[in-house]
Amino acid sequence: MNVARALLVSMVVLGALLSFSLEPLIGRLVAPSFGGAIHVWTVCVMTFQGLLLLGYLYAHLLAHRIAGWHLAFLALPLLWLPIGFSGPPLPEAPIVSLIVELLGHVAIPFLALCTSAVVAQVWLARTEDSEPYPLYAASNIGSLLALLCYPFLVEPFLGLQTQRWIWSAGYVVFLGIVAATWWVIRHQWRNEMPEPPDSPRPTLDNYVLWVALSAVPSALMLAITNLVAAELGSFPLLWVIPLALYLGSFVVGFRPRTSEGFLVQFWPDMLLLLGLLCNFVVLLPAHPPLYLLFFFVCLLIHEQLYVHRPKVKYLTHFYIAIALGGWLGGIAVSLVAPVIFNGLYEVPVCIVAAGLVMWWASGFPELGWWRRVHIRFSGSRVVLGLVVVVLLGLLAQLRGQKGTIHQERNFYGIFQVNEQTTSQGEVFRDLISGSTSHGAQYQAEGLKKTPMSYYHPLGANRVALDQRRRGRMAGIGLGTGAIAAGLAPGEELVFYEVNPHCEQIAREWFSYLHDTRGEVEVRLGDARLLLEVEGDSPPFDTIFVDAFSGDGIPTHLLTIEAFNIYLSRLSDEGLLVLHISNRYYDLRGVVKSAAQALGLAAVWHADEGQAEEPLAAPALTVALARSSAVLAGLEQIGWASLAGKNGIAEVQLWTDDYVNILAPIGARTQGQTK
Repeated sequence: MNVARALLVSMVVLGALLSFSLEPLIGRLVAPSFGGAIHVWTVCVMTFQGLLLLGYLYAHLLAHRIAGWHLAFLALPLLWLPIGFSGPPLPEAPIVSLIVELLGHVAIPFLALCTSAVVAQVWLARTEDSEPYPLYAASNIGSLLALLCYPFLVEPFLGLQTQRWIWSAGYVVFLGIVAATWWVIRHQWRNEMPEPPDSPRPTLDNYVLWVALSAVPSALMLAITNLVAAELGSFPLLWVIPLALYLGSFVVGFRPRTSEGFLVQFWPDMLLLLGLLCNFVVLLPAHPPLYLLFFFVCLLIHEQLYVHRPKVKYLTHFYIAIALGGWLGGIAVSLVAPVIFNGLYEVPVCIVAAGLVMWWASGFPELGWWRRVHIRFSGSRVVLGLVVVVLLGLLAQLRGQKGTIHQERNFYGIFQVNEQTTSQGEVFRDLISGSTSHGAQYQAEGLKKTPMSYYHPLGANRVALDQRRRGRMAGIGLGTGAIAAGLAPGEELVFYEVNPHCEQIAREWFSYLHDTRGEVEVRLGDARLLLEVEGDSPPFDTIFVDAFSGDGIPTHLLTIEAFNIYLSRLSDEGLLVLHISNRYYDLRGVVKSAAQALGLAAVWHADEGQAEEPLAAPALTVALARSSAVLAGLEQIGWASLAGKNGIAEVQLWTDDYVNILAPIGARTQGQTK
């Protein structure tokens, strides 16, 4: 490998590494402000895909003139370093807020980086006669390296400030490599790119096929991400797995080869299996085969994309079509699907689209298609597979809507209100997000004022809240509003809720807020930001933080800075209660480290519900106070101290700068939650 080619490869790999390490870094920076909403990542990716398209358009329009002055454009992002964000999101328009933040703070750096692969390929084509497509695979290798390193080697060990500065230093190195590359190749520059005699101009059908072959895997990648995030939560590890597999399929699919891949004959079967597995995403053992089949489906489509590639002369046309397709796929899942669907129905839609686009790329329009026996068999499998996938999707909808009286979807997630009957014949409603219950209520007049689910009268949450006169109370996370049922006349409860639809659901489908004997107010917006700006208002006697039972953990509510805000709004003898029940995360270690850092007394208890009460859900609750005397009543009834060597995992203190989401996952996996 000569010096020029080595520099071009370095330029492409480092540019890709920086751009794709920027994506999870930005997601990590903005996700807390949006309550860990599942659509944060898909909107981020869609925005980055749009910027990628702009970068490719830049390279295409200026391809014949891209030379040393390109360095001046690459130097512009230095004005934005180190990257950061400002201002809280608007609760009523979170998508607009997020896109504006991304465009204002990240657009220029990312735009500059995403030109590197195409520019390098243009420079290579103008200096030597070798095919530049392998540089595209090198670009995806750099992207893969960034994505795999971030959740395992970067986020668990480096704070956000350190990450921002290291990334900025990496960009300066990238700028130096590009300058060195131009310095080496400038003497080999050819004003005209070599044009083979057989360079037919791509037709409209070619462009449409390229766009379709790139749009479907992009949409499927984001749909699978949403599917898993709705179950497990939204954080970098779950973001990067589908994206890494998607990019890996580009690397493998764009490799030079002389014959059709072995797997291509099985693509109808793979689509059918993928459709089947998507119905079992609630089962953790189903995730590895789900991801594996997703990879193979993307690989097969990207192999078709490579087979239909144009000659080098139309290189930038090809990449613009790929970028446009990726962006359209991102728009379909991040902006269109939440509006037209009230559930995650884009997954079966994308699987059907994958089957159709593969069928198209294989040449289905030929009139003699049905007369070819082996193709007829394959076509029958395609039709059968797509029909089965559609039926599975419909069955999943019917299964999910059994007893469902209301369902809606917005930026923050998918919410169902179900009306069912217990074995004793009592009618009740429960609020479901993903597969997690966020409260329930009996509908009979004699029972509906008694809170149920995690808040039943003998549960840990109710016991903790009943230890002291509530007086003035704050509730972070609304759910059904069940804790309002315990208020006495004259007591005040202020709910803080980031999702505006939750208040509508709680008031329309549940009656806890209406039936309460106390005064209740709901304030919309991020709880941390609202509590901080309300510093001059009277303190609360009790703060109840109930934002962790869902599968997406708002980590910014568990940092040391968050606890300081809680304490600043809590009376001297006040009680801070955290409901931390969760199927996937053991958060006791996180709370323990914050309590130790602040010198707080802390106790915890896990109740198992009540066998005789079907709506009494088990709950894991932690209570904290400045003085151990405040917690004496809880200790007397068996609550355990959170301090000392008690078998609870030791977790490094979470701060706004540092969060390691793998730690509570590991603690839960090791079976430490009682």
